[in-house]
Amino acid sequence: MAEDSRDDSLQQELKALKSLSNLALHEKNPLRIVRDGALEPLYDVVQSPLKTLQHKILAMEIISNLCRSDAIHRKLVELGDSTGLRRVVAMVGFYDDEVAMHAATAVEHLATNPLLAEKIVEEGALDPLKHILKTNKLGPVLRALNALIALARNSENQKAIARDNFIPKILKLAQVGAEEVEQRATMLLALLAQNNVNRPKIIFHGGFKPLMYNAQYGRTPELRKTSQEVLGTLFQLPGARRDALVRKAADKFKKSIAGFEPSAARRGASDSAAAGGRQRGAKGQISNAAALIFGKGGNDDESSSDDDGGGGRAGGGGGRGGGGGRRPRG
Repeated sequence: MAEDSRDDSLQQELKALKSLSNLALHEKNPLRIVRDGALEPLYDVVQSPLKTLQHKILAMEIISNLCRSDAIHRKLVELGDSTGLRRVVAMVGFYDDEVAMHAATAVEHLATNPLLAEKIVEEGALDPLKHILKTNKLGPVLRALNALIALARNSENQKAIARDNFIPKILKLAQVGAEEVEQRATMLLALLAQNNVNRPKIIFHGGFKPLMYNAQYGRTPELRKTSQEVLGTLFQLPGARRDALVRKAADKFKKSIAGFEPSAARRGASDSAAAGGRQRGAKGQISNAAALIFGKGGNDDESSSDDDGGGGRAGGGGGRGGGGGRRPRG
């Protein structure tokens, strides 16, 4: 490889890369290839402005395949004054989709190493992965989700991913209509929900809605099972905190569909009064949204004291009305 890389013929270099790509697939060869000094020339090919895009794609594919072997992880990290890991992470943001996909797969393989999982995030892997998710291209999105799933098996990374505002995008992908994407997004949610710091965020963003749907109507048994497991983990919160978050999410959902309801201003005075009654009834339903989700009373402890939950109404009917329900003392 080193000799061919010095050759002026790009065609010969391409043949060498193809041969090396085939060799890298054999489980016994990655360590030998790395020991022979192939990593540095491969990085050079990807980053060189003198090489064709086909050269770059092949070189990054080889690096990705080499990363499958745990035996080369240490040598990769130590490469070039310990910049090897940083180089792989940087390639996730490469301008070409195929190179970026192979780089994301390399991150996925490296993240299986417990010693590297947090370092990959520290090197800045989340930003380019988030950018890939925004492209809405099936192949790259799947590779990015796989990399995030591998990273999210680490508890610190779970918090970092949620902190970097991935949850809204993941929730969209969980109901995007592409079966494989939905499965991977749901799996990622399941891992993030394992961390109690993330559960309130997932609930607040309405994460239970696509999960409840997939738990019952998911296209495959695996998707249904994964969604059920997520829901089982997601609501492991103190009752008051859980109910408050569900009410907020339900209220947010209600506001989002309010524009489709006829406004009270278009009705007569009597209709306005009726609309007010329905609004109060809807508010009561929202305050008990947890009951609908959990199949039992939502306010199972101190949550009934929330401002919008109606603790003041719990035992004093009409307390907020014009005084009709109260008797003077004496």
